[in-house]
Amino acid sequence: MKSLVMCPLVSRDMRRATRAVRACLGQLHLNHNRLSVVPVVNSRSEAFVGEFTEWCGIMGIPCHVSQSNGTPSKGKNEVLSFFLRSGHDGLVMLDGDDLLYPTAARQVERHIMQHGGTDLLIVKPSDQVVSHADSGGMEFKEGVYALCWGTNEVKMGYPYGTKAHNIFTEGQAASRNNGGHVYYSRRLAESVRYDEGQLLGEDLLFEFEALRLHQAGKISFWLSFASDVQLLDRTSENEGIQSHNNHDAGTKNFQRLKLKVESMMEVGRSGFEELPVGFPEMLFDHPSKIAFIKENF
Repeated sequence: MKSLVMCPLVSRDMRRATRAVRACLGQLHLNHNRLSVVPVVNSRSEAFVGEFTEWCGIMGIPCHVSQSNGTPSKGKNEVLSFFLRSGHDGLVMLDGDDLLYPTAARQVERHIMQHGGTDLLIVKPSDQVVSHADSGGMEFKEGVYALCWGTNEVKMGYPYGTKAHNIFTEGQAASRNNGGHVYYSRRLAESVRYDEGQLLGEDLLFEFEALRLHQAGKISFWLSFASDVQLLDRTSENEGIQSHNNHDAGTKNFQRLKLKVESMMEVGRSGFEELPVGFPEMLFDHPSKIAFIKENF
């Protein structure tokens, strides 16, 4: 039996932060492993830290407050450091703006029971809630739309084999990370960190580093098409908070990312299509997803 810790990483917005924690607490009971929930606070706002820790105290929820430098990578690294100190065997991390479906921990458990050596698990694609009428999503309340998969057999024309990553052929438009980083082993947390100098694209750069370690036989890196794990909040209010309007900063960070990748690995094997991929049975169907979304938005 393994001990897993689920850590929502929160830095602002009490409504979304407490929503993320409640989603973690609402996980279905695991069949073979233990699950604990410990939010990690990484914020420069003393007011937010005070309000959130007070709420955790009232709710009887343990939380960990960490030092922030204002970058997303710092927060994620603090979660990894906390995990290593905690003594738990595995980590499930969640961005405090987003949610996990009640079946998220079950899907992670099922994967690590079947593929026990997994060090990093990324789920793709993730369901989203958006504010764009042209998104093709289902409008469940005025101006808010759900984009949800009804199957985990989402092939998306997935090519398999070794190749250069599309950042080297298509440019900055291809600099998207693979999906949600939902499971980390202790071996991974001891081996790699998010680059705090990479202000945009830090998740993708982390994935390249993990790919390099996977190719060297030092870790096991998996992708999963389990759509019933993560739900992203991409509503206009949240997008406004998260958006980066500085085009020059985006270009600068993209060039930095490319140089980092070129220095760490052979460009011809920088694509992620050589990674093992899982298509697990769906545990949370489309109607259940919609009901969950209506309860949380």
